[in-house]
Amino acid sequence: DPLWGCYTIQLPAAEVQAVVDKEPHAYLILINTPRESVIAGEPAACLRIIEKLGERPTPIPVTDVVHCDPVKTEYAEIKRVHTDKVIECPDIDFYSAIDYEISKLDSETLAHNIATIYGKTVDYSRLINKVYQDGARIFVDLGPRTTCSKWISETLEAKPHLSISVNRKGTDNRVMILQALSSLISHRVPVNLDPLFPDLAAQPEKQLLQTINLGGIPIQQIFAKGIEGLNLRTDEQTETYLKPRPVSAPIHAGARSLSYIDESEIKRQSSESLMHSQRLMEPVWDSTAIELPALSISSITGFPGEFGSRRNAAHSAFLNLRKNGMKQFAGIISSMMGNRSLITADQVQTENKIIPHTPAQRVDVQAEYKAVIFDYQDLKEIAGGSIASVFGADYKAIDSYRRCVRLPMEPYLLVSRVTKLDGRLGEFKPSTVTTEYDIPNKAWYTTDGHIPWAVAVESGQCDLLLISYLGIDFECKGEKVYRLLDCTLTFLDDMPREGETLRYEISINSFARHDQNLLFFFNYECFVGNKMVLRMDNGCAGFFSDDDLAHGKGVIHTEQEQEVKKNVEKLHFPQLLNCPKSSFTRSELLEISAGNPAGCLGEEFNQYGKNPSLKNAPDQFLMSDRILSVEAHGGSFGLGYIIAEKDLAPDDWYFPCHFKDDPVMAGSLMAEGCVQLLQFFMLYIGLQTLVEDATFQPIHELPQIVRCRGQVIPGNPKMTYHVEVKEIGLEPHPYAIADIDILAGDRIVVDFRDLGVQLAEKTSQMRVTKNQRIAFKKDDNVELTKKNKTETSGSQLVADEQMIREFALGDIDKCFGPDFSIYRGRSMQRNPNGDFQLISRVTDLHGTRMEFDKPMTLVSEYDVPENAWYYLENSHPSNMPYSVLMEIALQSCGFLSTHSGAILSYQELDLCYRNLEGNGTLLSNPELHGKTVVNEVELLSTVSSGDTIIQTHSFSLSCNGQQFFHGDTMFGYFTRESLEAQVGLDGGKAISPWIEQNPKQKSAELDLNSSNFRKILGENSMRQHFCLSSGKLSFSDKIVLVPNGGKYGEGYAYAYKKVNPDDWFFPCHFHQDPVMPGSLGLEAVIQAMQAYAIYQGVGNSFRNPRFSTVLSKVAWKYRGQIIPSTKYMQLDLHVKNIIKNEKQVVLTADANLWRENLRIYEISDIVVGISETEQ
Repeated sequence: DPLWGCYTIQLPAAEVQAVVDKEPHAYLILINTPRESVIAGEPAACLRIIEKLGERPTPIPVTDVVHCDPVKTEYAEIKRVHTDKVIECPDIDFYSAIDYEISKLDSETLAHNIATIYGKTVDYSRLINKVYQDGARIFVDLGPRTTCSKWISETLEAKPHLSISVNRKGTDNRVMILQALSSLISHRVPVNLDPLFPDLAAQPEKQLLQTINLGGIPIQQIFAKGIEGLNLRTDEQTETYLKPRPVSAPIHAGARSLSYIDESEIKRQSSESLMHSQRLMEPVWDSTAIELPALSISSITGFPGEFGSRRNAAHSAFLNLRKNGMKQFAGIISSMMGNRSLITADQVQTENKIIPHTPAQRVDVQAEYKAVIFDYQDLKEIAGGSIASVFGADYKAIDSYRRCVRLPMEPYLLVSRVTKLDGRLGEFKPSTVTTEYDIPNKAWYTTDGHIPWAVAVESGQCDLLLISYLGIDFECKGEKVYRLLDCTLTFLDDMPREGETLRYEISINSFARHDQNLLFFFNYECFVGNKMVLRMDNGCAGFFSDDDLAHGKGVIHTEQEQEVKKNVEKLHFPQLLNCPKSSFTRSELLEISAGNPAGCLGEEFNQYGKNPSLKNAPDQFLMSDRILSVEAHGGSFGLGYIIAEKDLAPDDWYFPCHFKDDPVMAGSLMAEGCVQLLQFFMLYIGLQTLVEDATFQPIHELPQIVRCRGQVIPGNPKMTYHVEVKEIGLEPHPYAIADIDILAGDRIVVDFRDLGVQLAEKTSQMRVTKNQRIAFKKDDNVELTKKNKTETSGSQLVADEQMIREFALGDIDKCFGPDFSIYRGRSMQRNPNGDFQLISRVTDLHGTRMEFDKPMTLVSEYDVPENAWYYLENSHPSNMPYSVLMEIALQSCGFLSTHSGAILSYQELDLCYRNLEGNGTLLSNPELHGKTVVNEVELLSTVSSGDTIIQTHSFSLSCNGQQFFHGDTMFGYFTRESLEAQVGLDGGKAISPWIEQNPKQKSAELDLNSSNFRKILGENSMRQHFCLSSGKLSFSDKIVLVPNGGKYGEGYAYAYKKVNPDDWFFPCHFHQDPVMPGSLGLEAVIQAMQAYAIYQGVGNSFRNPRFSTVLSKVAWKYRGQIIPSTKYMQLDLHVKNIIKNEKQVVLTADANLWRENLRIYEISDIVVGISETEQ
């Protein structure tokens, strides 16, 4: 008998897993689709599972023991067997079922993944959903048969997608591949069709066996000259030659792409057939593009129709034209796509997922006319392709050199276009170029919208383009390479932001020779609009051989510089915060990147959201891997000293892109590491305690001097920073200035002097400048005005109001810890904010995250304001609206749900949090003005199925130790697609309100937007509290009242509201996920009940009636949502009874609420009380 069996079951994994868990020798090994699972193990055990599930056994002919716990014991051996050297890393994101994320492609990671997956269930549907969430819409199944493509379609169901197979049983593989290509092209996917049109030599049917000279020019040369005149171009040249653009000065004759073509000449030739065919295939890249004239077939030679070889040449030309046409056709598809989720072959992706921003993603894509000499595609070509294809045929020789001057490649290509150029080939004279860089929104390198120092500096990189255009490579011939030597950088404003365009006016001013090396001197000015924000002066760069660079001595500090440091009087700046550590790992530094300085420096550094923008650079841009030591009072000046290191690897993103064939660390990135370390030091000594809502900014107008006397290349294992703080000040904002040496080995390769950083408050216009700063002196006292001190008393504080505000509007991880940093920038479960944030603090929390089988509880508090808006806008100022009472109870349930970590089970999904149902019993009606309401919440259960999570809670509200409201409730996590597909309470059936089924009933209609509705309703100014609420507590445009109507015959009310996307509650509930609170649906029902009571005179037995609280139990159920795109909502209520006694009249009703025509809310036993107003 077989010892192992595999079986397919057509049921959801959750159902299968529940039964599998009861069999010790069976395992759930695969989840193929939401309704297809695979189990394996002892055959008898598997058959028992199948029988319990009521399914028929479907065995699979697989005997391998994989994807289950028994294999885990063999992890080490499996990993050893599968540890191989990685030869090539393609520019493709490979997703792994290990963590359903993009996997690194190194030997260690791959071997670990393979060994781990042997002992782990593979959820293929989750993997597909993750890839889909990351933007993929087209899936190509490269495996045998159509199995995976079928699973993909069954997983994604009605979601927009395309699933293609390249193999099907019984179908020729070549046919399948062509069909797959056709499908891709029809869906506008860029496809390289070159392999379908191989480069075959076009041989004439007959060739001359000998050369016959008949006098004059040999006839072969005549034909060859004619064919050359056709000027059929490669795809690399096409973009350039199809887009001539103006320049600011005359250009050399070879740069044909930069010359204007006479428009009359274009018109004259426009009737020729070949030009028409070319136009059909040319990608339209720029609305201002001018077409070059093209030649028709009849213009190939001066001998139409005479020789057979001419016919062969024409046919060869046709074949070339067709081939280039197909290439251009692929270009058209690419230009039409504009889909950032599709990655083309020339986009550079690194191990750290740095995804360059394509022109389609960049802001300001020339909506208005701009004179563009070189666009982004041209600049990419200069960075990584053919120089001649952009600059013209005169530069053809440069493409044959082993190296040449280039721009950096993506992701460090930081220029969008060249708009002006004044220079000539071979003339080393003063020349200029003007460039622009569109800072993308949500760029990979920004921090809270600001670009880093390095990007501001590096975006002026087109001195490289200009010196290349002048022809420096004809002198260097690939044997000498560009290196920066000196520059002085002066920031004149705060760092630019996402969405802005940087304009650089770059000038090469003069040239000189030092030994055999050509040097040039340059500067640039950087503008945002018409405002200069950065200036680079005293720039000097040169061209050096490999031998020159290898024997460089680095920066040598002069005796004078050393003497100054030796004799300086040391200062002692007192630390405002004290960190017990003096060394830090990269993971700890990344805590600061995530906005959690306490995770790196200690709990004393927790500012509870007071300075959310004081962060390290994001992971990919963090230029230190460890801080070896930090001394708050070290260095020659006594103000601080840091030693840090950055590990280097040849395939790290910063080497391959800077530059092609000449990898070297950009000086701007090395300087960026200096900036980051000075920022760290400022946090380390606690300067952030003196500011609130501040950002790191450069010191304005302070010249910062950079000297480069060496290089950091892939052969270097690491670089080391020595940061020496030389000045600290507190006015007008805290700041620090430092000198830094960067070493490769024992050589100082970069010396950075007078680097200045300030902590600038966003709300202040004041900035530290060169001439407006007050440096700390020996006898100064530091006034410790710490703005982040939070006083607490009583129970242990888990979350204060600021942390809850972060939960509502900011960074979730600042409230719940680094587990939630993955949700930065994503839509995520939120607490209501603003006027609807009804938690002040969480004072007690018990239970371990993700341990759902153990108790989990919290205690929260809400400080009720004396004059809260909901008291002032209610019909009586002592009444707390029922909706507010519900929200006080339910919002803490949401806090506990988030803390439980249930949502972390589906980290790849953006899930929405919704209340489904619940009940609440009011036990008493205490006076709550100015009091603190305590809420004790317990998480009762957590169940997940598919991509849905359901949780139930209990809650209990008390004031001054007296419980007054308690109940149970159910919440769920859902995908947006699930919410959009909700079918309401009636399974999608249209159940209309009672009034529509009984249109002839006598009724009264109130227009609540009219000025006299209160008079029609019967409100009396003498009874000032027996009226409908106003302002934010008014939820209807129209109310229809039917005395003695409804299904109980005791009375009926109908209400209608046109949903306004600008309604006050949408931004409050929730940030990034606006939805009307269900509690306000109940409040709308109560308002309609109150209107019925007033209209019917139910309170007439009281001299001065008012609406009052009723001690009762109310139940609610929600199966839909009101969102900003909803057109209208309607509700009705059926009065069940009206009970009167001496002190109170109580109306009880059942109610329904519709989203347009879909019934989504059901409320049972909703009550309204009426009593005498107390004097």
